[in-house]
Amino acid sequence: MKPNIVLCHGAFADETAWKRVAPLLQQAGAKVAVVTLPGHSDADTARAGAVTLADYVAAVNAKLDEAGPPALLVGHSMGGVAITQTAEQYPDKIRALVYLSAYLPANGKALQDYANDPESKLGPGLKIDAQHGVGTISADTMRAAFFNNTSAADAEAGLARLRPEPLQPFGTPVHTTAQKWGRVPRFYITTLRDQAVGPALQKSMYTAQPVQKVYTLDTDHSSYFSSTDQLAKIILEVRDSLA
Repeated sequence: MKPNIVLCHGAFADETAWKRVAPLLQQAGAKVAVVTLPGHSDADTARAGAVTLADYVAAVNAKLDEAGPPALLVGHSMGGVAITQTAEQYPDKIRALVYLSAYLPANGKALQDYANDPESKLGPGLKIDAQHGVGTISADTMRAAFFNNTSAADAEAGLARLRPEPLQPFGTPVHTTAQKWGRVPRFYITTLRDQAVGPALQKSMYTAQPVQKVYTLDTDHSSYFSSTDQLAKIILEVRDSLA
């Protein structure tokens, strides 16, 4: 039986990142649930500074239940941290993990441990507001780092969803074991024109934490906009391989 699909967005985004991919998956017969991480919705922005990685895990877990486990769980960018910790806590609810140009942290590592990425253009426009526990980013930096291969219209749509990013999940290490997270099959989709999470960093992560297969998209960080059809095709290929 083919698994249902849960999609988890990354930083400086929300569930609308998947607005083109999700319908394509549904047209192929997949039941799809889309996560909105805490602190990322219009109604939730005010509490962003209080949001934790545990809150992310709870949100992803709720969508696993909605989709009907065990599901294929896809995480983009920072969403890779959320799906990693979720898989450790709820491995039986997950048929496989797909990391889309995502952080794939080793046990005991936090996202911020991977911040020294010479290929990334995120740094110059990223501002930390420690008092309120959030980070912000400039529109120009987003265009350079996230949307360098995306149409201007799609880039502007993405920029319209910008809001302060919760900082606590960035500094919280994941805790994983071979017995739980380690037994969930993993796949990686690498993006060759990525200027947010550079291709070299992506490769270092999926090499250190081996995956069953690596797929390649010749696109930027926002492949759900810039390579929608091909991305959906890959996700469905992974799903079909698990039937």
